[in-house]
Amino acid sequence: MRSFHMTAAAATGLICLALSAPASAHGYKVLYTFCANGGDCPDGANPSGGLVQDAAGNLYGVTVHGGSTSDCIQFCGYGVAYELERTGKGEYRYEVIYNFCTADDCTDGADPGGSLIFDNTGDLYGITAFGGSGPGLGTIFELVPNGAQWTEHALYSFCPDGEDGCAALPGGGLTYKGAASGKLYDGTSSLYGVASTESGGEFGPPGVAWKFQPGTGYQTIHTFGDPQGSDGSQPAAPLIEDSSGNLYGTTLEGGSRSEGGTVFELSPSHGAYSETILHAFCTNFDCSDGFEPEAGLVQDAAGNLYGTTLEGGVSCNAGGELGCGVAFMIAPNGTNSQETILHDFCSSKHCADGGFPMATLLGDSQGNFFGTAEFGGNKLSPYGGGVLFELSGSSLRVLYKFCKGGVDYYNCPDGLYPGIGVIEDKKGRLFGASTYGGAGQTESFGGYGVVYEDTP
Repeated sequence: MRSFHMTAAAATGLICLALSAPASAHGYKVLYTFCANGGDCPDGANPSGGLVQDAAGNLYGVTVHGGSTSDCIQFCGYGVAYELERTGKGEYRYEVIYNFCTADDCTDGADPGGSLIFDNTGDLYGITAFGGSGPGLGTIFELVPNGAQWTEHALYSFCPDGEDGCAALPGGGLTYKGAASGKLYDGTSSLYGVASTESGGEFGPPGVAWKFQPGTGYQTIHTFGDPQGSDGSQPAAPLIEDSSGNLYGTTLEGGSRSEGGTVFELSPSHGAYSETILHAFCTNFDCSDGFEPEAGLVQDAAGNLYGTTLEGGVSCNAGGELGCGVAFMIAPNGTNSQETILHDFCSSKHCADGGFPMATLLGDSQGNFFGTAEFGGNKLSPYGGGVLFELSGSSLRVLYKFCKGGVDYYNCPDGLYPGIGVIEDKKGRLFGASTYGGAGQTESFGGYGVVYEDTP
């Protein structure tokens, strides 16, 4: 069963700076394999967000598919929230704590994504990309425990009236003031996130940043501009907030004529927010500064921002002309902010260092960063199964290569495509999930995902 008291590092999941501690043992192991028995995947399928951990060591997350609500036209089920209860040293018991789309017309939400957050009473909060009242374009939800049962409340439904141009399809996850320092959500202050924009029934740019306060409601705080202009477009990653209330994030497109994406800052003033583009990617013809930052940001004590781009960087042997992604640092200084490239992915033979990173980094108190790359790591055709890595300054160390020893994408019992970030506990153990892979599922491409632990 869950504990009402969360550790600082675990409560904030992918966004905070976790404290490091010496690890007691070394090694990688799978804690749970989704849909290992096949069928309609009642236990969930395809993890779609990072993990959070309570003080007792129990892990919580969501899957985008699977669950008790079967709809197998394309995928089975509309996702679940789950718990891995720590029952002993290295042992866990899996339980689905909520099946989405069990309410009429999916008014409770469908297809959850992003990391959950804890409040100071033990409730969990998150978002779904679809479902909710009205046209069903996403929700903000709360999961409230009552003994062994959990009750879900849809706190807000996006685009409730279905009007043209309304914010819809929230992505990335939630943040709040104090999250970066490890403070638990208080249950009453503002939550922040991003969403695509629904206009005339067609989804796409420019997207919005928003805030939601329980009891007060929803407010759009910034609408992104035309992707051909100087503003960013299509925000897809979680925001972070500093101690002054400034919000930082990334957009996949916009920012320059090459539409390489942006790093932006939203600064509050008299109830409104003003935007500053700190960096527009692909400013060079070869996109050596990065292209399409799909991940969110993490901030160190000095205020520097760290992140990754999905593509860009030096040429690589797996991703074509745009490169296989970079890890970068930006020192915020308004329009004079400077970017530093820390690592060009797929810069080693067979992309042994990984390629195409798409998850938010996790920083520790020593200035190191942990993350995952979606591909690379081995010779598995065509791009490899992905890696878990540690970045110290400009030096990258691969901690684990996924689909280790695999010969094809249908046989990856240890996981495949870890496009989700990691969390760290007080003993230095890393916990994460892969979207695909896992034992017992050879008829589905790569399996339905795993939850794993790695001790560097």
